[in-house]
Amino acid sequence: MHELQFSRDFFASTAKLSIEEGGRVMNFIQKLQENLAHPSISLERITESRSEDLWSGRISRELRAILHRQGDQVTLLHAGHHDD
Repeated sequence: MHELQFSRDFFASTAKLSIEEGGRVMNFIQKLQENLAHPSISLERITESRSEDLWSGRISRELRAILHRQGDQVTLLHAGHHDD
């Protein structure tokens, strides 16, 4: 089992999204809590980062989440449009 945490910046980033997009974020969080390997969230390591613990997850076709994974602890850092 993994522990899910949220940064303050995560909530600030989701506040900028539409209500519909916010619902997609909630669905992503639910899937993430249930199964980190859920195929629809498509977690991928961010290779351009200095940290090996930064990951990107697919919320929807347009939206991505940035998260930090260290052991069983997962911290959601940001949610926003893919091109942001």
